[in-house]
Amino acid sequence: MSEQSLLTPTSVALSLSPPRCPPHGTVIRDLFSGSAGANRLYELLRYHDPSDALFRQQNNHGNNNDYQSHTLLSRLSQIVKSIPKRPHPHLPSAPDLPDRMTRFIGAILSLESQHSFRDSGKFRSVSDGLVTLSAPIVGLSNWRAARNFVQLSLAPEPSKYSIGGNGHRAEVGESDDGSPSDLNANTRNSRGNGWKRKKIVYGPHPMQFIDLFLPSYEAEHVVGLASSKSSSNKDNENDSYIDNNEKDNNNDNDNNNNKNKTSVRGTIFFVHGGAWGAGCPWMYRLVAPTFLSRGFAVAIVGYRTYPDAKCMIRDQVGDIKDAWEELRNELNGLVTPVARGDKKRGWVGNVVMGHSSGAHISLVMIVDMMGEMMSSHSYKSYEKNGTDAEVWRGNKEDYDSTTNNSEVSYPWNPDYYIGLSGPYDISHHYDYEAGRGVEQISPMKPICGFTRENFDKASPAKRLLAYLSQYPERDTDDGDTNALQHLAPKMLLIHGIEDGTVPFTATSDAARQLRSCGLENCYDVYLDKTGHQEVIMHFMLGGMAQEIVWEFLLETCEFRRTSRIQHSRL
Repeated sequence: MSEQSLLTPTSVALSLSPPRCPPHGTVIRDLFSGSAGANRLYELLRYHDPSDALFRQQNNHGNNNDYQSHTLLSRLSQIVKSIPKRPHPHLPSAPDLPDRMTRFIGAILSLESQHSFRDSGKFRSVSDGLVTLSAPIVGLSNWRAARNFVQLSLAPEPSKYSIGGNGHRAEVGESDDGSPSDLNANTRNSRGNGWKRKKIVYGPHPMQFIDLFLPSYEAEHVVGLASSKSSSNKDNENDSYIDNNEKDNNNDNDNNNNKNKTSVRGTIFFVHGGAWGAGCPWMYRLVAPTFLSRGFAVAIVGYRTYPDAKCMIRDQVGDIKDAWEELRNELNGLVTPVARGDKKRGWVGNVVMGHSSGAHISLVMIVDMMGEMMSSHSYKSYEKNGTDAEVWRGNKEDYDSTTNNSEVSYPWNPDYYIGLSGPYDISHHYDYEAGRGVEQISPMKPICGFTRENFDKASPAKRLLAYLSQYPERDTDDGDTNALQHLAPKMLLIHGIEDGTVPFTATSDAARQLRSCGLENCYDVYLDKTGHQEVIMHFMLGGMAQEIVWEFLLETCEFRRTSRIQHSRL
């Protein structure tokens, strides 16, 4: 596989964006632009040097540049004067066009107007309106995406399916007398590839709901859902599809309950983005088909956005955690896991996945779940019992893969975390937004607590460090000193190298910090010639990010050695 060309003028400029370099318009930044900036700073330092000004006034030196006082400001001015008058080779001399536009808007609008636009919900209305207007354009440019969106929107409830006597699923309708009647296959196909959809409400707010999509029979059959090679002695393939590992024919009631469930290879728990103040689950509905076709259930989570969520980041993280718990209860009655074994056909696991601000919120939830496990038991008890941390992250079987009955609960553990173009250090991202002139309009500042101290509390890596300082790491019984790794899901952070909304340095910094905390199974990947929205579009319309995720989920043990891994050295 060919290496990606990550070193471009745009990526180098982004690697030196605030806070790594002062923003445009500041005196220090002017130093990098050549002689004009150095002269400006030189004159500024001399003007503020009180001893120099007093000496000139008393001795009528005027603008005589031969005089040098020995104050700190004077010495600094002389240093500045000696700086070579050459511009920095990699820093742009002026902001690009989008940044010039946002800086212009921030300059002409009063601070009160910007806060009103943010706090009244107008930011959300404008952002969601722009996405709604652009949706038909995507449909016109890709008819398959438009078809999939319509089919997902019209997908029937899972309860409308039953198992026929031949083992095939049939949609159930109602006849004229009110009794159920099977609809033909043409009707089923017109509803959209056999996909099922259920709206799960987990709170009183209109945005507190989950769009759950379940795969079709065809997807299940392709992935070897029945695990007939390892468990079934029946000659009829349809019978083996219905029951993975039926051993006791007397458990008819349990088996019938299980037959009405959809067998899946795992669940995608997707948290959408929107700058903490916008976004809806329907906007990300096209993420589902690529996972549904491979036998995964897909849950697209809605949550309260600013200004509805005002209590710092904990409101949104709390919503996501409530959705996680509610989905556990729902999945127990709707799906059943396939047998473990070959990941290319069997059980893969549950994936927490987020884009942009959704990547930040979901990672904070993962860190908080790890903190809860740290506080409830010692590290030694995790390894000794083998039923807490190992089960929590899905590495130890918490269900019997040789028995399939209605009493078995769906294994609801975060096995993987995938972050797409996420801003993980809030303080750093605030500096970046300030450089673009949008820090007062963006909902990030109020939702994350206004102050630098609260920004650090809302940053996942620093939040994890706080937990580690509160619950020190201990050696495990098997000599493994990195007990924290037993609590964490495997992590993959993906970022576009030319992302102007969230610079790729957000991912490189977060990955480095998480690995330094002991999370060795944390990988970061960078895509060349890729921007912020393009990463999520790779999952909707196809692209490199989607391929990398499949490689990560199916071949985790070999993932580190592939040429896709590109660690930032900028």
